[in-house]
Amino acid sequence: MDELLQAKRTANRRERYLKSLAEYLKLFARGREQMPVQRITTQDLEDWFNQRQEAITTRNSNIGRLSALFTLCVRRGYLAANPCDNLERPYLERRPPTILKPNEIEKVLAYTHQNYPQYLAWLALALLCGLRPEEADQTQWKDINFVEGKITVNASASKVRYRRTVSPCPWPWPGCRRPAN
Repeated sequence: MDELLQAKRTANRRERYLKSLAEYLKLFARGREQMPVQRITTQDLEDWFNQRQEAITTRNSNIGRLSALFTLCVRRGYLAANPCDNLERPYLERRPPTILKPNEIEKVLAYTHQNYPQYLAWLALALLCGLRPEEADQTQWKDINFVEGKITVNASASKVRYRRTVSPCPWPWPGCRRPAN
């Protein structure tokens, strides 16, 4: 597990990912600390996942986490094959995203304004500008160009690690006053 985490760190994976991976691997290792990796079978993995009763998306993600561990073991010669390769991966039916109606957005904004005004800027970035929550978390005022109506999402904040510019709508935004400097 330590070798995998070091390999992922060397591959420039983000700390958030590394922490999540480490937590899940520790959970899986609990009770198997003395078991050689060569003894872990596909059936062991099926039993593990069945007892956990995870949602399909979570299960697929976690199969990927364990597969990363076993893939490293194969690459390093500790295993002949990855036991995750024989797992039946659940099929996820992707539904279209739910799109809030203007009156629903108005209610969310009004509620937030009244009860949690400190989150309004974040909510506007996420809800009205299409930023992912992690991207909105890391957006700073200097990243917002009110004159051009553009927001810069830096590569370090982006899930896909690409810098991009978001133009939520043309400026001046209808119904909005230009912010004071």
